[in-house]
Amino acid sequence: MKTLSEWCRENFSDVFRCIGIRSFASMKREIAKTVAALKESDYSYFLAHEEDTGEHERISKYRNVGNKDLFEKIRSISRETSVAFAEDRIRNTKLTGMMKAYYMKRYLKNDTIRCECCGKDAFLTDEGQPYVEFHHLIPFSIAFGPDHYLNLFALCPECHRKMHFLNLKEKNAKYQELDENNYFEKTIVERLKSLKKENLLRSYHLEYLLADRAITEKEYESIAS
Repeated sequence: MKTLSEWCRENFSDVFRCIGIRSFASMKREIAKTVAALKESDYSYFLAHEEDTGEHERISKYRNVGNKDLFEKIRSISRETSVAFAEDRIRNTKLTGMMKAYYMKRYLKNDTIRCECCGKDAFLTDEGQPYVEFHHLIPFSIAFGPDHYLNLFALCPECHRKMHFLNLKEKNAKYQELDENNYFEKTIVERLKSLKKENLLRSYHLEYLLADRAITEKEYESIAS
């Protein structure tokens, strides 16, 4: 009898290659993590969101920085990212801290900011800050997406989980909400074209987004051309 890893290797090798997993050893590790998470009903591996105890301090650090200067810092640190295949990649919490500080300085309304997907106001934490989770359009872990401000959206917890677990039939509607409600007023296609200009977009990124209903085949061709 074949093991799960062997069966997946024979039937889904092309899919794994599209998301940057090329060796059999890496494939086995990803499958083992996934199965373990499902058994424990612990989906944090997929969401890759951890409680960030230093966020408040990072946001406070930029309190006296002007909007223009802060945005330039966001753009500068975004340009330092890479899309190299590496299993030990670490998310840039400095970037998300800067982005949240920028959002709060520029877009704060009624003491909060809104989810860039559903458009609803974020709830406030005990520290009086809006609670949002930053979501990578091109997944950081499984598709090696860039830690870049154009690849990030500030979402409420409910929308964040929907972006990871919602069935494909309903997924396109959530991506349309991202197009309509993001603070930078840039569509997904516009963001991807900008990332391509910065040499941070790969064909397997587009393959992932096409399969996930984030872009259409026509948009795929437009971006790739």
